[in-house]
Amino acid sequence: MAANYSSTQSSSPLNQRPKLNVHRSSSDSVARTKILLLGLRRAGKTSIQQVLFNNLPPKQTFYLETTMRIVKHHVDTVIPLEIWDCPANTTVESLGAPLSQFSTIIFVIDIRDLYNQPISKLVEFIVASYSENPDISLEVFVHKAEKLQEDDKIENFRQIHERVSDRLLDMSPEYEQMQLNFHLTSVYDHSLHEAFSRVLHKLIESLPYLEELLNVFCAVRPDQ
Repeated sequence: MAANYSSTQSSSPLNQRPKLNVHRSSSDSVARTKILLLGLRRAGKTSIQQVLFNNLPPKQTFYLETTMRIVKHHVDTVIPLEIWDCPANTTVESLGAPLSQFSTIIFVIDIRDLYNQPISKLVEFIVASYSENPDISLEVFVHKAEKLQEDDKIENFRQIHERVSDRLLDMSPEYEQMQLNFHLTSVYDHSLHEAFSRVLHKLIESLPYLEELLNVFCAVRPDQ
């Protein structure tokens, strides 16, 4: 789980893709890949969803209401998604669905929140997913990076990364091998879109083949 403190850093190569768990909703005939969006109150979960998929201007995210229940958003991207925006009090037990149904967990942490509560909540879901769905992709968005100066931003990012890693290693050495990815994000710049695109790329099973085809095409048509 080494960190390099760039805007998006990953502890595992992008070509290590999770197995895609696709499920059909009772109200939707389209098979959708499920993403679980978690975090404490005011961490920025709903803001992320609204800016990415509803084109909400970042300055208007301040007026969004607190999420009080699980809201399921259907998003049609390269692959159909179902994003579960969860309230802060969501637990593994209250989720209402097994973690095996999800391909990705995105846990959002306010970069200014260095206390135990968000890290404990994150570790709770990491441990549960490792037991129930070891192929799930685990993504941590260290969010609201615009709130800090550059040096403080890097230091807080490092501390959050280290505290999560230390907590997991204290529980069991086997967690050291987990594919846990940290991203520094903000709704006010490209970092959020870059981080989510990396998450999405890992869910596209055909992406390596498309990349290879593009490489072949470029080799055949070097003038293009």
